[in-house]
Amino acid sequence: MTKEELSRIYRARFSSFIIVIVIGFSNGSTVTDASVSFNTESSPSITEVTSTLSDAVQSGDVSALNIESSSITVNGIGR
Repeated sequence: MTKEELSRIYRARFSSFIIVIVIGFSNGSTVTDASVSFNTESSPSITEVTSTLSDAVQSGDVSALNIESSSITVNGIGR
């Protein structure tokens, strides 16, 4: 479910979206480590990636995942 929900959010916002890969879960499966891939020619910024998920959480678009918007972090963008 995590992969599908995140893919839906990023696909709707970015035409450059390619895939979400769930790397793992920790702390009783409450923390998800995932990689989101975009076309390198038009990939979004760290701020755009973070705010897209945060906005989706605040509007209830990913309520099935029970994400706390204050816990969202983006560690970087590989190019």
